[in-house]
Amino acid sequence: NMLRAGEFFLFQAPPKSGKSLALMDMALSICYGEDWFGNSTSSNDVLFINFELTKSVFLNRLHLLGNKRGLNASTPKFGFLNLRGTALSPLETAQLIAKRIEGAKKLENHDYRVVVIDPISAVLHNPKSMRLTGSPHQILMQMVDTIIALTGCAVVTACNNDEYPYLESRADSVISLSPVEGGLNLFQINGSFREFPKMLARECSWIYPRFLV
Repeated sequence: NMLRAGEFFLFQAPPKSGKSLALMDMALSICYGEDWFGNSTSSNDVLFINFELTKSVFLNRLHLLGNKRGLNASTPKFGFLNLRGTALSPLETAQLIAKRIEGAKKLENHDYRVVVIDPISAVLHNPKSMRLTGSPHQILMQMVDTIIALTGCAVVTACNNDEYPYLESRADSVISLSPVEGGLNLFQINGSFREFPKMLARECSWIYPRFLV
């Protein structure tokens, strides 16, 4: 109840607070149609684009999450594309993702409806991207728009609080976590959705490896 096909979802939280694990948790939740941060989901295939972790670290964390939740992280509904260390422009990244989704639909009987990109800022940290002119915020948004236009998928990503205000202004759905003063690993959740009722503020706790509402 916070995202539809063809929409852009942004998850914001403080640095080093568990955003990558939260996105993995969200992807697993969507694969199984389980709740995430108190929001219901419907079961869909998810393609997770990893720019940050080594493949082995990513898979270890994913299976740790699955074990904690009693969900099989090896479900075929969870697709994984490791782009760590690649030197692609944002446009090339969008085109590669679209080809992966098209190929999976034709050859693997997968119909990916959600693309998760983690972290989106990594797209800018290679020589091809650094040669681009224009605002980094707009370059990233153009990539998101291109993925949506080519695939019709929802696109999900995360950033630090106040890191990319332009992306926040363009997102169809935003969930933000703010530390609760005096609370250890305690956060306040605020959600704003273009097509759904605004989420009432609530609290969650970070208990490795996931946030608990």
